[in-house]
Amino acid sequence: DSRRSSKARSHRGNSLLTTGGGVCVIQKYMKRTALVALLAASPASATMLSDMPPGNILVSAGKGDLPTARLVHPKGGAVEVVICGAHVTSWTTADGVERLFVSSASGYGAGKAIRGGIPVCWPQFNMLGGLPKHGFARTSAEWEIEAMANTPAGDPTITLALSDSDATRALWPHAFKLRYVVTLYADALSAELELTNTGGAPLSFTGALHTHVGGHT
Repeated sequence: DSRRSSKARSHRGNSLLTTGGGVCVIQKYMKRTALVALLAASPASATMLSDMPPGNILVSAGKGDLPTARLVHPKGGAVEVVICGAHVTSWTTADGVERLFVSSASGYGAGKAIRGGIPVCWPQFNMLGGLPKHGFARTSAEWEIEAMANTPAGDPTITLALSDSDATRALWPHAFKLRYVVTLYADALSAELELTNTGGAPLSFTGALHTHVGGHT
């Protein structure tokens, strides 16, 4: 069987993905209670939730006029995902505390890397190769919304997808499809990145969901 699957909370090592629809999964799952000790050393800013009805997903223009999805949980809490780059930039728990760090110096615009949150570092982590730092996925404007829904328990979830194109093949000559699923639970946030090799040759990559924990500055 040419299908290979691997799961980890974050993945930064070299990976080889076989042909014929081979799949690799990178997962990140964070519970609010697990973050309390990490955040105790630095103050976190409180963020007011919008008046959007709970359990909904709204896509509108965000910072820098970038399309941004906002997921709101029925029990409180919200997540914001910038569609360009599939970048989670905010996770506010039901107690009104921002759990992710995003630098105030971040630039918001096409092709710009947001500093903080949860960047999708792929197909290269850091400078471990010949691509721009952390690869092209985190700045790609070719991400598309594949699905938006609520689970039977009312947890909002969004799926974004990125496939190879002339632009990606000019940097990295491989056929692929990425699916990124972000789900907001009452007391946790889940992010799962799935890679499918859609080409006829093996491909090698490094990657991570490089989470920055803490409040905005």
